[in-house]
Amino acid sequence: GLEAHLVSVVLSTSMATDGSSSNRICMGWFWILDRLPASLPRIQRLVAHSSLPRSASSFASFDKYDIMDDLEKQGVFKADYAGSSDLADITIRVPAKNTALDTNEDAEDEARSQVFGSKPKEYGTIIDASFSSLFLNWNPQAIKSLLLVAPDMINSATLPNSANRRNNHARTPSLGLTRTTGIQSSSRDELSLTSSVLSGRGGSDDSSLDSLNEPTVIFLTAQMKKLEISLNSAKDDLPLYLLTMTRTQVELYSSKMPKKDDIDNHDAEEENIKAAIKVGDFRMETPGGGRTLSTYTTILGLAPNQSTSLLTVKYNRGSAAVESSEMMSGKDHACEACAEVDLSPMRFVYIHAQVLTLVDYVTEGVLGAITTRLATSAAAAAMEVAQSVAGEKVFNITATGFEFVFPQAAWEDTYFTFHAGHLFCRYRSMANFGGGECEVALREMSMGCNKGVRMVRKRIQMTVAVVLPPNHAPSEEDRALRVDVDISEASFLLTRNQYTQMMFSLKNNIQEDDSFLRSEPRSMSDGDDCDPSRKPMLSNNLPKEKLPPDGVGVILTHAGVEAVEIKRR
Repeated sequence: GLEAHLVSVVLSTSMATDGSSSNRICMGWFWILDRLPASLPRIQRLVAHSSLPRSASSFASFDKYDIMDDLEKQGVFKADYAGSSDLADITIRVPAKNTALDTNEDAEDEARSQVFGSKPKEYGTIIDASFSSLFLNWNPQAIKSLLLVAPDMINSATLPNSANRRNNHARTPSLGLTRTTGIQSSSRDELSLTSSVLSGRGGSDDSSLDSLNEPTVIFLTAQMKKLEISLNSAKDDLPLYLLTMTRTQVELYSSKMPKKDDIDNHDAEEENIKAAIKVGDFRMETPGGGRTLSTYTTILGLAPNQSTSLLTVKYNRGSAAVESSEMMSGKDHACEACAEVDLSPMRFVYIHAQVLTLVDYVTEGVLGAITTRLATSAAAAAMEVAQSVAGEKVFNITATGFEFVFPQAAWEDTYFTFHAGHLFCRYRSMANFGGGECEVALREMSMGCNKGVRMVRKRIQMTVAVVLPPNHAPSEEDRALRVDVDISEASFLLTRNQYTQMMFSLKNNIQEDDSFLRSEPRSMSDGDDCDPSRKPMLSNNLPKEKLPPDGVGVILTHAGVEAVEIKRR
């Protein structure tokens, strides 16, 4: 069946006589266990889980998953257990009513400085959320089975009357659905405070109704220690790619205050948003145990010897937020939204077969269907967000370095490097669909090999300027896109050894169909002396030596999709 567990949830609330309140939610452990029947190998049945008392692989040993027993040994289910915050620790603080922002016309500038000044958190609702680690094990066949039983699971949890509940209990055992709760609460009244807390009202008297007309000021701080996603093969349930994101922080300031310089409408309000996102590190790796050289296992991530944060995004919307940003300080023209993106030096290793395997995994099967739908929704949401701000928008993107590594082969320590020293992109969108401008500058581009021999005589500089005319331009020629590209002198030098290395790279990297993600080859051209468990799985269950004479067979890909493979000489 399917089991979903959330153990040890503690909710505490404190209220002061001045109307301020503090609420805290602590969550201990979380996991989803997939016990649904499977026709393909399953090694790890924990679909998603937080930090557990032991490693997930140890619970998978002998297929026991005795997590409850470990928690019981720690005394989690005792009546005097104080709770745990191993999963999440969320605190919501609502200030007293008399410390709310003064929104009259005389105090407008003071209110702006309070919200975006040095001590803004005294005047709004503060949400502080801290999450530890979350692990996802993605198996295409397992996720497909979960999606098939999801409607029945939702119906079994939402049927209202007792007759339906009896039917629910009769149907649930056949699906093996288990619902467990481990919620601790000091009183039922605490749960009823949730709606008032999230709406920013700190009191329970009649005066809280008047606060509905007051501006809302919210300060959100969230951080996550680690998020790890393991993309497993549908054939053996072993990891293909590991995606890890660590030290993620989000800060959001949101407020509504009188719109500046609006003489005609004194009651007009303007929403101001300041957001900052910081990602410490992001890595896409291939698991150990394969035949890929250890220096190539990190496909994408921070460049070596880089300890700074990978990504920093700052977003400002609203006149007060934009004026307080460092990006627009000292600028003559005003805009309604601006964003600044900073990327630390990154490194990308290109092994052709591994990249194609990843593309097939993401675009085919159940993940392909999900990503296509999410991409469509994300594009629509991005368009909606872009159109929600009618005024001028400015975006700056800065990357301090990017290194592209092209190995000769997955097992060879010989490679080419393509390095870009600095990338700067500035995009400016005019108000009222008035067109836009984009400037891209790429500096200090160079090429070389692992021996340190440069392949360009002088570093290449390139600038690109793009002008997008407004939609209301009078003629079709005026509405044409204009692109201006300026490239400095590019002189390439290629030695005899580098030419030979390039030819070997085309053969052993580009033309190689083995992804080297496993300890043994898995293509149909492998010898019969390989371990039977390592041979490709055939949908017709025919042994390899009994394949049709024409050498055509149907195999199962890592994404769980049947594919036709033709054996060539």
